[in-house]
Amino acid sequence: MGKDWPKDPLTDKPNKDAPRITRAVRQMILTHPEMLLQDDAIMTELGHALTHQGETTDIRAQALDNMTAEIARLTTKNDQIMAAAYQTSATTEQVHRAVLKLTEAQKRTDFITIAETQIAPILRIPHAKIEERYVRVLGMMGRTAELPLDDAHVLVMTGSDSESYAQSQGTDLLRFFHQITQHLWQALEG
Repeated sequence: MGKDWPKDPLTDKPNKDAPRITRAVRQMILTHPEMLLQDDAIMTELGHALTHQGETTDIRAQALDNMTAEIARLTTKNDQIMAAAYQTSATTEQVHRAVLKLTEAQKRTDFITIAETQIAPILRIPHAKIEERYVRVLGMMGRTAELPLDDAHVLVMTGSDSESYAQSQGTDLLRFFHQITQHLWQALEG
């Protein structure tokens, strides 16, 4: 009868005062320990129970809490990195689509038409326009990103959020887009 009682871990003798676990539950835990190991709440409680046993100070629960917090921090950081990578990929795809659309132009008038009607929606910006520098009004309410095409013309991308546009595009992508548009513009005739 005494052999059905749980054993005291210190004396390895049956303990009548310890709570009893049915044989079925015990067998299930022994055959499937991963059920306990994968349950954060159970593992936390086991760690806390071990911490408060007897006169011994057990730091495993604190270590487990620290590891859990570190895993949560790393998971958040990983999610941020993945979101940034996705944003970069999506932005690169937008710039490539815009450049491909501009390559359809046969002459500068076509280039202007494409830039002013199709580039802003592709890049998801409020407005894109090719202007002559001396005609441009400088006192605009929204922010402006200017991409010079030659001494007289500039591709102006405006809107209330052009600064975040430039940040989301990244300096390298914006520079790439500028160089390609400048090259395409200069390769075209009137």
